[in-house]
Amino acid sequence: MRIDFSRSVQVRVGAALVLGASLALAISAPHISPAQRATRLERNFPATLCPAALGGSTNISLPQKHLQIRSINPKTLFTHTTPFTQLPSSSYATYVQGTSGIPIAFNSASAVGSAAVLCNAGGQSQWFIGGTAALSSQDILEVINSGLSSSNVLIYPYTSKGSVAPIALTVKANSDSQVSVASLAPGENSVAFNVVTLTGRVSSFLLDHRKAGLSDLGASYVSATNAATNTIFLGGLTNGSAGSNAASQLVRLLVPGGIDANISTLVYSSNGSFAPVGLSQLTVPHQKVVDVPLPTAQTPSPYGIEITSDQPIFASVLTNISHGGNDFAWANSLTPLAFGNSSAAVMNFSGASPTLLFMGSQISVQLRWQLSSGARGTATVSGQGEVSWKSPGPIDLITINTQGKAAVYGGAILKNGGTSLSYLPLESSLAENGSPLPTSDIRTLVRATP
Repeated sequence: MRIDFSRSVQVRVGAALVLGASLALAISAPHISPAQRATRLERNFPATLCPAALGGSTNISLPQKHLQIRSINPKTLFTHTTPFTQLPSSSYATYVQGTSGIPIAFNSASAVGSAAVLCNAGGQSQWFIGGTAALSSQDILEVINSGLSSSNVLIYPYTSKGSVAPIALTVKANSDSQVSVASLAPGENSVAFNVVTLTGRVSSFLLDHRKAGLSDLGASYVSATNAATNTIFLGGLTNGSAGSNAASQLVRLLVPGGIDANISTLVYSSNGSFAPVGLSQLTVPHQKVVDVPLPTAQTPSPYGIEITSDQPIFASVLTNISHGGNDFAWANSLTPLAFGNSSAAVMNFSGASPTLLFMGSQISVQLRWQLSSGARGTATVSGQGEVSWKSPGPIDLITINTQGKAAVYGGAILKNGGTSLSYLPLESSLAENGSPLPTSDIRTLVRATP
C-alpha cells in the first residue's frame, strides 16, 4: 500500500494554520462575560385573551388580518391563522396572537344592546370595581387559563360591609371557569373583586348583566384594573341628554389598604371644570365598597373626571339609562396613552360610531381612521383639560398617536340608538416582551484569561 506523505503533511499544516488563526483571534479579542454573549433580543407582543359568549354571543374585532387564534377548549390545542378581522361568535374564550393593536369583544347577552370590552393579556392581580350580586344579578366572572397546566386562583370579594374571605378556584388547562357573582357575595348590591393568580397564566373578565322578572335591564363589562393609584382619570362619559331625560350616575370607590382615604374630585367638560357636590373632600372608609351619586345632569357630554386621594384607591362610574329604555355602562380608570408611533393605540370598532374624549394638561393627538365604506381620513385633536372628537361615520379601524410628552388619557363612548350604551378605555398597544437569543461567537470556545 502506498502512502502519500506529502498529502498528509499538507492536511496537518492546513489544520494547524486554522487553529492558530482561531487562537490568535480569541486572544486578541476583548473578553466578554456569559451575560454579554446573548445581546440580541427577540421582541414580541404578548398574546391576548377574549371572553366567551357568557350567556349570549360574542363577536371579536381584530386590529389586523392574518393573526393566529385558537379556542380555549380542553379538547383541542389547534391554532390557525384567520384571514379576517371579524371573528364569528364562539361559545369558548379565544386566544389571539400578540399584535400591535388590541382586539375588542362585543357581547350580546342582553336584549337591550351589546357590551364591549378590550381583550387583555391577564396578570397576577386583576381588580374589578363594579357589578352586583343582588336579586337582579345575572353577573358572571370568567376566569380563563390559556396555559397547558392547571391554574390556582384566589378570588377576594369586597362589599359595602367590608372584605370577604377569599374563594379558591382551580381552572383546568386550556379552559375557563364561569362563576356566578351572586354566589360570591349573595344579596350584595355593591361589590368589587380581586382575582389573584397563584399559578399559571390567567385572564379574567366580569360581565354585569341584570334582569328584573321578564325585563332585561342591560349589560356591561367591568374592565379590569391592575393596581390602585393616588390619581384616577375616568374619561369618555355621558349623562344622556341634559334635563329631565338625563341618566342617573354614581361613582364606586374602594380603598384596598388599611387606612381611610381622603379624596377630591374634578369634572372636566367643554364648559370648564368644577367639583361635584358630595365628592369633594370626601372620606372613604378602607376595604369597603362605597357608592356616591354623581351630579352631572347639567354637564355637557362627553366629559371626564379626575379623582385624587391621599391613599391608593380604585374608582369607576356607573351610568344608568332608564328613560326611553333600559341599559347601563361601567367606566373604569384609564391608563395614559404611550408616546410615539410605535406605541399607537390601534382598535377596530367594527362599524360603531364612537365619540372619543381625551384628558390631559397638554393634549395633542393624531387620528387616522378607515370607515366601513372604505373611506379614509385624518385629524389632529389638541387642547387643554379635555377635548372630544366625534367619528364622521361608522368606523372600522382607527389609529391614535399622541404627539406631545404630557400624559394623555382617552375613553370612547359607543351608542346604538337611544338605549344601548358602552364605555371603552383607549389603550396603547401592549408592551413588547423581550427574550435574549444566543449569538454565535468563537470566543465562547476559549476560556477567558484574567
